[in-house]
This record gives sequence, structure tokens and C-alpha cells, in this order.
Amino acid sequence: MTPDTTLHYTDDVRDKLAALGLWVLEETRGDYIGSDLSGGDIQDKAEALGLLARVEVKEPCSEEHCSCAGYYDSSEWPIQCLRYAFDRIEVSK
Repeated sequence: MTPDTTLHYTDDVRDKLAALGLWVLEETRGDYIGSDLSGGDIQDKAEALGLLARVEVKEPCSEEHCSCAGYYDSSEWPIQCLRYAFDRIEVSK
């Protein structure tokens, strides 16, 4: 995505993204200062909301943009890759 594009989502996806944002805010507020909220927690919640889906892949999706390639050793493939479970529509401004 470039600075001159914007993303558009369906109402259903916007509602789920709002629910995820509210959940993050609620998890980071409380009777204590700070939070133990991790990226894994956020991924799990996004998956539960239907924003992310697990897909089995046998090799990295690309050389430059595959987060899994830098995380998993070649002996661990195939793996479960988390991907967006919805279409992101990029529109030029």
C-alpha cells in the first residue's frame, strides 16, 4: 500500500475490526498499570473474530514479504500461516 491509497472494507469487516480494537483497549486497561497483552493474544482474538484464518503452506509465499520464512526453519514446513480472512480493497485517493 502506498501513501496515496486507502483501504475499504465491508460493514461486517469494519464491525469485526472495531470489536478487535475495543477488545485491545479493554485488555490494556484495568486495575493495574501496563499489560501483558502480546501479539499472539491479538492474533488469537483476530482469528476468533474471523479476521484471520489459518492456511497450510508448503513453502514461503514470497522471498521479500513472507513473515513465516524468517521465523520457521526449512525443516518445519509445511506450516499453518495466518492470513487475512477478508479482501482488502485498495483505492487510489
